Amino acid sequence: MLRFVRERARPWLDSKVERAAEDPLTLREIGNVRVRLRAAEAMLERAGRVVDAAQADMTEESVALASVAV
Repeated sequence: MLRFVRERARPWLDSKVERAAEDPLTLREIGNVRVRLRAAEAMLERAGRVVDAAQADMTEESVALASVAV
């Protein structure tokens, strides 16, 4: 995505910048994607830890917690 924005994308007509990589709205959305991606990675890591814990000590509660985490 970043490569496309730098090399091929055009800015919004009213943005008053020459390149999409300088467009404030584009930069905001790129930041939004980055934050959401990092949040998804953190949730995935947490779910992995919960599943690992459930596999190490399989109880009804630990399996249920792992199921919810996933």
